[in-house]
Amino acid sequence: MSISLRKAEDIIVHAPEQDCIVVVSPPGTGKSSAAVRAARRMGAHYLPVYAATMEAVDARGLPLVDKHESGQHMVKWAAPSFLPLELERERYGNQQVLVNFDDWFQAPPPVLRATVRSIYGDGSERRIGDFPVFKNTRFIATGNREQDRAGVYRPETYVNDRITYLDVEPDVDDWVSGAIGGFAQPSPDQGYVDIRAKINQAVSLGIPDELIAYVKWSKQVYDFSTETRSFLSPRSIERLGRFIRAFDAAQLGPECLAEVANGTIGEAQAVKFMAFHKLRAELPDIEGILRGEDVKLPTKTEILYIVCTTLI
Repeated sequence: MSISLRKAEDIIVHAPEQDCIVVVSPPGTGKSSAAVRAARRMGAHYLPVYAATMEAVDARGLPLVDKHESGQHMVKWAAPSFLPLELERERYGNQQVLVNFDDWFQAPPPVLRATVRSIYGDGSERRIGDFPVFKNTRFIATGNREQDRAGVYRPETYVNDRITYLDVEPDVDDWVSGAIGGFAQPSPDQGYVDIRAKINQAVSLGIPDELIAYVKWSKQVYDFSTETRSFLSPRSIERLGRFIRAFDAAQLGPECLAEVANGTIGEAQAVKFMAFHKLRAELPDIEGILRGEDVKLPTKTEILYIVCTTLI
């Protein structure tokens, strides 16, 4: 599966704040330009980080020796400067920062391990070395695939279970539109602040009923394989739930959700889930059932699972 860069841009703009999207494709397709456009639409400060040129010490910060009050010497770390940190929050104020780890998979494995903790979680969970990341920071990454022979390192499985992949390919009409109007010159989205507030509110509601029903119906909560890039796990299910909430609030179409599901729980599970997801249109009046009205129930087992889970 793959989508256009324009669709990927929409997904970046409306994704849950705590989740990192990784846009992958062969070299030279315009992934970085899509990241710049997304930042402009969000009204965010764009910060590219070229992890491929870094060493592990760059990501952790420089060690320095400090004398403890007990008289013993201890090693502490000087803060690295390539990411926005909470200790310099005055620099950014209330502005959102979009960090793009450009060519992330070309970074040596020690750098990837050092940076991965900064991309997921909220608040003090996001750290680089010993230092919390600035709270208004969102993360994305761009990268090439192993088959592109672009010098990439294969991400470790624990990294894959914390990110959502988007496979993209250039679209002729998108390229022509960009060539005429400017590839990275969009205006901020009108009403984006309100849309973001709706997304955050929706995400805070937790895992959607339909996703809980899907897990109950499929009788699977874990489907790990080293042969697949993304896989079903309690963590990836929870992440997919945030995307479902966010996309419902932003009114993004099923094509975007299908691609995100593919890059979050794996292709096979995504196909099953999207088929399950389409059944929502056949749901009876849940509120009517709760009011005690005589509501005709569906006969499909899958829909009954959703009904029962929603009622509970």
